[in-house]
Amino acid sequence: MTHRSLNDLIAKIEDRYARAPRWKKIYWGCWYLASESRRWIKRTIRLTSVRMRLQRSRRGYSSEDLWSFDTYIAGVIGHALIQLADTTHGYPMNMTEEEWDTFLRHHGAILISYSDDKFDGGGELYDRTITSMHAVSEMFGALWD
Repeated sequence: MTHRSLNDLIAKIEDRYARAPRWKKIYWGCWYLASESRRWIKRTIRLTSVRMRLQRSRRGYSSEDLWSFDTYIAGVIGHALIQLADTTHGYPMNMTEEEWDTFLRHHGAILISYSDDKFDGGGELYDRTITSMHAVSEMFGALWD
């Protein structure tokens, strides 16, 4: 299918559209709108992701994190405690190495479960999370590698 010029191609498309049944015209219009909206949504998601990463790199959190900041904080601290348990080379003087490892993993797991299941966990999960945050804050000076 070759066309002599762009004008011939446009004329052929317009003729095909004019002869198409009404349902096809509606379908083509909907398809065009859907493809344009998909393109806009992808662009928006991409820009939001870039903005979120820039904000996190500059200040440690993004505007999206503030929507449920307790969940974000619990997830960050929980994952950090688990990583600290994996890489720690020391422990506080009032604990053994095994007790310290158990402490970090236990409270890290509770905080991660709150971060993942906040809206499904209910009051008991919230109370356990508050207790874990208090326990971690009491050992604040011992949180080093």
